[in-house]
Amino acid sequence: MTVTCSCCGQERPATQVGQLQCHPATRVCRDCISWLHHQAGMVETTPTFPVVDMAATIAFYESIGFVVHAYDDGFAFVQYEDVSVFDLDLRRDLDVSRNMAGCFLIVPDSDVWHARVVAAGVSAGPLEETPWGMREFAFSDPNGNRVRVGTTIST
Repeated sequence: MTVTCSCCGQERPATQVGQLQCHPATRVCRDCISWLHHQAGMVETTPTFPVVDMAATIAFYESIGFVVHAYDDGFAFVQYEDVSVFDLDLRRDLDVSRNMAGCFLIVPDSDVWHARVVAAGVSAGPLEETPWGMREFAFSDPNGNRVRVGTTIST
């Protein structure tokens, strides 16, 4: 199913278009939201995870639904549905047991993400509702990078 963006007029997959809270008939695509994000002066960030084995790490993230674009043998870009999530940087001297890197991904449905991660055979923590208003879980990649995934709980 596609939806017409009220801003640019392009037909987009419905999963890539949101509606305005105050004007539900107004639908805006990711490209226009990104443009508006920059117009409003908002900062974007992409964490960089250290990895000891690039090929194994790329295979790990691809197995749970990410798309990985290797830049060269030492750096890669990780995306989900055409959106940058984090980067991978080869660090052969990384002590995996001491790695403290991580990030938090805020997603539309953490239950769906949890099911996909577990179905791929990845050891993931349980889904939990937190005092700070999230339904979340966590997993670690083969390099010790910790990824927390959560959805804001409606109140």
